[in-house]
Amino acid sequence: MERRDHVAGFSPPPEIFRVDRPVLAMVQSMVATVKKPEGDTALFSTQVYRLSVCDPENGSWYDLPPIPEMIDGLPRFCRIVGVESDLVVIGGCDPDTWRVMDCVFVYNFISGSWRRGADMPGQERSFFGCASDSDRMIVVAGGHDDEKNAMKSALSYDVVKDEWISLPDMVMERDECKVVFHKGDDGRLYMCRGGDVAVKEDPTWRKLAGLPAGITSVAYLTACQGKLILVGMGQFDELYSSYALDLDVESDGKVKKWTKVETPDEYSGHVQYGCCLEI
Repeated sequence: MERRDHVAGFSPPPEIFRVDRPVLAMVQSMVATVKKPEGDTALFSTQVYRLSVCDPENGSWYDLPPIPEMIDGLPRFCRIVGVESDLVVIGGCDPDTWRVMDCVFVYNFISGSWRRGADMPGQERSFFGCASDSDRMIVVAGGHDDEKNAMKSALSYDVVKDEWISLPDMVMERDECKVVFHKGDDGRLYMCRGGDVAVKEDPTWRKLAGLPAGITSVAYLTACQGKLILVGMGQFDELYSSYALDLDVESDGKVKKWTKVETPDEYSGHVQYGCCLEI
């Protein structure tokens, strides 16, 4: 079996810093090649996760350098959020012992280096919701504790001050929840519902488009610079694919069409989490 990794410590290409544009970062598994008895080869996702980055503008993909304290793989089920030129990795489970972690690691795209942030305070927390205002603040909410009890507590993290702040409890416990910062740039929210992508404009939801052909499971959906980016897989697929939907093109009532983003085999592994950030 051959594992298809990129060289550890590979730096982002210099051209990514020349303009202010979004990139998609993902907690994604390595891909391995297996030879079948009949001689054919097949690709499948391994249990080793790393941070992959896609620049939808020019179609480039690359790995971020591994966290120095975790060179053998990211924490399982960790959360990632983008804050200006920083990518923040929070929590998760130790990939060897499954111990719940409260660690915070921050990667800066400009310096190309990692730093350690203040640990997430309070009781053990996993499978929580997490989002950023893309400026300096992160919100962590819900999840469950070490006894699998759903939580209603919430925290905020100031990336600049490296400081955690307790927030008021939510009205009810929420496990495996999502947190969203609604900036209100165009007043819209997007979500996957059934086999469709829906958009909320003012008080109502409406269908925007169906999912890309063959996609039945969506790992990540985000809107950036006039496009929706979707990462998902089909019912019988082992590997993930990425698609883009142009929101700026008027369709005159016609169903919008997805465009498949060219994805190297190395970046078709299982996606646990994702975020979009502007560099």
